[in-house]
Amino acid sequence: RERERAKSRRDGVTMTLQSFLKTLKTAKRTYPFSIYNLLICSSSINQTLDSPAKPISDLNLSTLRRILSDPDIKSWKCVSLFSFILENPSLFSFQPDLNTHSSLTLRVLSERKFSDAQRLLKPNILRFSFHAIASSVVNETGFEKKVVARFFNSMLK
Repeated sequence: RERERAKSRRDGVTMTLQSFLKTLKTAKRTYPFSIYNLLICSSSINQTLDSPAKPISDLNLSTLRRILSDPDIKSWKCVSLFSFILENPSLFSFQPDLNTHSSLTLRVLSERKFSDAQRLLKPNILRFSFHAIASSVVNETGFEKKVVARFFNSMLK
C-alpha cells in the first residue's frame, strides 16, 4: 500500500512537471522572450512570490510610455515591444496613441535608425492629419531640431 502511495506521488510530480513544461512552451511561443522579459523587468506592480507574474495584463499606456522613454532600454527592444503591441491588440486593453508613436519615432531617429523610424511613421501618416502629427512632435521635448527636421522629412518620403 505504501508503494502505491509513493508511486502515486511520483506520478503526480511527473504530471505537474509535464504540465509546467507544456505551459512554458506555450508562453515561449506566445510572447517572444525578450519582450516578455522586458515587461517583467519594467512591471510597475510589485508581486509576491505566490502571485503569478502577469506583465501583459499589468501593462497600460503610461507604463508603455515609461518603458519606451527609458534610456536604459535599448531602442530595438522598444521597437520590438511596440510592434508586438500593434500586432496583438487583443492582448492589451489599450492601443498606443499618436504621442507614443511620435516619441518612439523621434527616439529611433535620434539614433540614426532611419528605416525603423520610417516603418513606425508610415501607419500614422495615413491615420492622422499633418497638423495632429506636427502638434504631437512639437510637444515632445528633449530632441534636437535636426532630429525633428528628419522626422518631418521622413513624412514626405
